[in-house]
Amino acid sequence: MKIAVIGPGAVGGYFGGVLARHGDEVSMVARPGPHMDAMRTNGLQLTTAWGDFTVHPQVTEDPNEVGPVDLILYCVKLFHNPEALPLIAPLLQPETTVLTLQNGVDSADTIAQHYGWEHAMAGATYIQTGRPGPGKIHQAGLKARIAFGEQNGFHSERVKRVASILAREGIQYDVASDIVTMLWTKLVIVATVASLMTASRSSMQEVLDSPWGRYTLRTLMEEVESVARAKGIKIAPDTVDQLFDEAVAEAEHTQVSLQDDFEAGRPLEIESILGMVVREGMALGVSVQASGALVTSLWKFRHGTNP
Repeated sequence: MKIAVIGPGAVGGYFGGVLARHGDEVSMVARPGPHMDAMRTNGLQLTTAWGDFTVHPQVTEDPNEVGPVDLILYCVKLFHNPEALPLIAPLLQPETTVLTLQNGVDSADTIAQHYGWEHAMAGATYIQTGRPGPGKIHQAGLKARIAFGEQNGFHSERVKRVASILAREGIQYDVASDIVTMLWTKLVIVATVASLMTASRSSMQEVLDSPWGRYTLRTLMEEVESVARAKGIKIAPDTVDQLFDEAVAEAEHTQVSLQDDFEAGRPLEIESILGMVVREGMALGVSVQASGALVTSLWKFRHGTNP
């Protein structure tokens, strides 16, 4: 299969690298810089739970050099959408699926507004991965999962095609019958854990060990859940209990890209993730005071600056 990864960072680089390892024709569409240069010179080097390896995909900043593909993994940060969305057009053919693996809950809607639902498909990733240096990806743990599906829950032919592409060692996948609920469920843990760790300049274990850390985390999760329910999202009754327990169990190994970006002085996705929850909550009359406090504490860093 011919696959393009737009935004081959920690997430896109991992999944694209695994697909390349298994023989798919993978092209990395990247922004110019040290990471792109390293991939071109030395290949993409991955350390994973399924072994360490190096792949040598096509690396380019110009999607016209790639041409039409079967699958696009769209993995850029949300704030890069204005410059990244036009990169999709040269990669499309009638049956191309654009599987968005961005954070947040409305990425597929954005793709569909530009290219139609015949191309857009929502997805969510569950993986601990980072980029320790240019041209390098490090993945930890035995979870490297992509959940995806049609907005209407149908197991369409293109869902089956995407599933067949992702059926590789080093990738787990789930076809979601309700991808919107799944995205909001993920948001309950991703938006809260990432923002709390970043705002407190702490590891997840340090957050939990602080006097009010557990109370604060649970309060944040309950606020996101309340906003989802106010929007009519059918989140399971025990969602907060399950995700809180998961956050506690995985605290020792938790890494979040928001904190990595903050410490490196890069722009933050705070406005489009937890900030979105605050905006929606205020519009719906839902209390989001704790979430608002976190967003406020990180707001001045949203465009990137050293703390």
